[in-house]
Amino acid sequence: MTEKETIKYGLDGLLEIFHNNGQLKYRGNYKVGERDNLWEWFYENGQPKQRGNYKDGKRDGLWKVFDLKGNNNPFVLHGQLIYRGNYKVGKRNGFWEWFHENGQLKEKGNYKDWKLEGLWEGFHENGQLSSRQNWKNGLPENPSEEFYDNGQLSSRQNWKKGKREGLW
Repeated sequence: MTEKETIKYGLDGLLEIFHNNGQLKYRGNYKVGERDNLWEWFYENGQPKQRGNYKDGKRDGLWKVFDLKGNNNPFVLHGQLIYRGNYKVGKRNGFWEWFHENGQLKEKGNYKDWKLEGLWEGFHENGQLSSRQNWKNGLPENPSEEFYDNGQLSSRQNWKKGKREGLW
């Protein structure tokens, strides 16, 4: 039975699918044919691959992705943290962070229903501030600033309701 067939028949309860080598591939719960509560995926070696919750068939809360060794860092690639943040009813919501390959913070800010909201800041690989931008309902608002990797201001732009204003 494939997952598609399972959903078609309105499965309730636990579903487990296995790799060809017998190791668990993924497992999770269905409620009236939709993913619900904790879902987990695994590599062929049995180590965890990703884990997160669903609510009414949509991602909800913090999701974690693991490297091949099972290191418990959210959203990693080849052992490096890439990003972390929360979902609410399948949408990015709340505080999110992205990281450079060297582990330094790359960008941080808030989402509200998948839209950028409030102050977002970007950073160079050396940790210096690279940009600062305010957002309202997914649109840029005054002011927007960019910085050289030594921290000095390189440009400032003005925005109103997502449109550039004034001199650049």
